[in-house]
Amino acid sequence: MLDGMLGDLSVFHLILLPLIGAVGGVIAGMVGSGGGVLVVPLLVYFGGVRWEAATGISAAQYFFGAMSGVVPHWRRRNVYLRVGVAMMVTGVVFAQLGALLSALMPEWTLSLLYLLLAVVAATSLLFPTREERAGTDAIEMPKPNWLLIGGMGMLVGLVDGILGVGGGFMLVPLMVFVLKMQTRPAIGTSLFVIAGTMASALTGKLVQEQVPLLSSVLVTLGAVAGAQLGARLSGRLRPSVLRRMLSVMIYLVCIRILWDVFT
Repeated sequence: MLDGMLGDLSVFHLILLPLIGAVGGVIAGMVGSGGGVLVVPLLVYFGGVRWEAATGISAAQYFFGAMSGVVPHWRRRNVYLRVGVAMMVTGVVFAQLGALLSALMPEWTLSLLYLLLAVVAATSLLFPTREERAGTDAIEMPKPNWLLIGGMGMLVGLVDGILGVGGGFMLVPLMVFVLKMQTRPAIGTSLFVIAGTMASALTGKLVQEQVPLLSSVLVTLGAVAGAQLGARLSGRLRPSVLRRMLSVMIYLVCIRILWDVFT
């Protein structure tokens, strides 16, 4: 299998890896999730990359894709900065606690926990939001509940640390249905939080030398370009369509986990 290090890449991989990154980037820009949970199996099953190297490459793609995707959302004022910073700080702290807890939990418990949270998140996205029920996009977010925001950051951080796949997929449903955000600001704020939490994860993997350099650069270039496209598409699609797309992506994650459990 491809190690993904400098000098080991064929012409095929020089073309394939940016395309895989673009898939994750488009998802990041459109629905506010880094897409890493899809990038990892694509790298392993189509790119021939080892699982350990794939997670390092995905961390780089996740971070830079989210950074790229958040820029156009920021320009459209679709990022709630105070909410994002508060959630990011608590998420980074509790991700470390989650990593410690994961060593004490059996694998089947981790899989069931992830599946439960993922199904709840995906199903919640199928219901109409507050502004859709009111027939308008002009409804503003209520006054922030900082206790709830801190708790959500803790939850997402714990999921990041315990499950190791990333809790970013939970942010948009939580922001929409718990904090009562509109869909597009929820997507932009989610990307902001993801960029911060994944900076910590990427730093750790770099220190442990788990990030193949050339492969990461190629995948990241595709992710940055894809995130720009995804953010543009996000501004043209109805919020209900964006939420359903994220719901489908989460269900795909569930299928991947079930496949891993029973094979």
